[in-house]
Amino acid sequence: MTGLNATYLILGVVLGLLIMLATAINSRWSMLGLLGMLFMSSIGVATDYRGAPWIQWLYPLQEQRNTVFAGVALGTFAAGWLLVPPSSVGGAVRALLFLMLIGIFIGLMRAIHAGVPDSILSVLLALLTFGAVMLVAGRRIDAWEDLDVLPRLVALSALLPLAAACVQLFVNPSKAFIGNTNRFVGVGANPQFMACLSAFQVLCAIWLIYFGSLAARLLWIVIAITGIAIIAAAGSRTGLLLLMIGVGVISIRRFGRIVIVVPAMLLAMVVLNLLVDALGIDIPFARLLSGDNTRQQAWGILLGQFVSSPLLGVGTGASEKSENSLLYAAASYGILAAALLVAFAAWSLSRCVRLIRRTNSVPEVHPFVDLFVAMIIMYLVGSIFEGYMIARVSPMPIFCGLALLGLAKLDCLLDEWQDSIESDEGHPDVDDLDVASSGR
Repeated sequence: MTGLNATYLILGVVLGLLIMLATAINSRWSMLGLLGMLFMSSIGVATDYRGAPWIQWLYPLQEQRNTVFAGVALGTFAAGWLLVPPSSVGGAVRALLFLMLIGIFIGLMRAIHAGVPDSILSVLLALLTFGAVMLVAGRRIDAWEDLDVLPRLVALSALLPLAAACVQLFVNPSKAFIGNTNRFVGVGANPQFMACLSAFQVLCAIWLIYFGSLAARLLWIVIAITGIAIIAAAGSRTGLLLLMIGVGVISIRRFGRIVIVVPAMLLAMVVLNLLVDALGIDIPFARLLSGDNTRQQAWGILLGQFVSSPLLGVGTGASEKSENSLLYAAASYGILAAALLVAFAAWSLSRCVRLIRRTNSVPEVHPFVDLFVAMIIMYLVGSIFEGYMIARVSPMPIFCGLALLGLAKLDCLLDEWQDSIESDEGHPDVDDLDVASSGR
């Protein structure tokens, strides 16, 4: 979709105004705007093998998701700017500026391939998306104990897509699955997307099970279990790989109970496979565990398109595949777009290494560092198989932005801590960081 449907734009603006009203009542409710943005970016119109739309109960909203997303993002941005008190802890701008620049550059390049109106919309979406994250989530974090708002936001973003998928299963179960292997698509654009989305949500839910508040533990367990089931039902090896990487990263420096999560997940999948076989349910586990290469041909096509137009690319409309962000960017928008993504990967990994080294002597914050680093690595690894790094509306760049924001806030909090020590004024007591120890 390149234009804006007036009816759905009004709907988006109304939702945005409701977010502003809620924020005026309680500034913490501005996070509802980010949840709304994540929901709208999580839904999409799937297509069958002929390219025909896969009509579901939510189809009108799925078809106009960019329009509604724009309205929700605008309201969230305005709420954050006007109604959320500024944080005393900086770092938000530098954390999200690179992602915003990528979105702006891609938007400007769309003027060549899709026209000026489409380009303006894309630039505005980039500014509103990361501006809203910067103003709302960035201002929400004002102390050590506020950092857990980021994993809670990611985990809670699973609830609305899950509820919408449950409605679809109730209304017409066959439309919740797609393809000749009946892969679960939920209300997303494709099974692979749903699995990658779930991997981030499950990772944060698992983290919260161990480090979050005891009161909400049952909720995080439910989100983790349903997310794992979605990855299995989607038959996505990429989703499974991302989850394993994420769980592995957050386990490296903590050899406690969390280490059993990985083998437990594998055992659960084996048991689930035996159960669905016994019940005669067709779920694509064979594909999930297959070693077949389903990407090589797509990568070859993208590389060929890049070679045909290395400076400006052929545009996303002419790109036949999107199974690699770097190649997709190069094929669609040329060598500069690809170089920008490589630079972002190098920069974000350098941020991870810097914080890991800096916090070696501060074990109290290791859970946060490990989680945010895991999310960034998942994002970069997933981009090898998916083209979401140049998507106008996608939850994955938002997740990456939240992780980068978390690292930047940690960096600033550590600066304040060290400054307070040097000035002999005391320092923030990281030993009292309940989120890092409540799950033990």
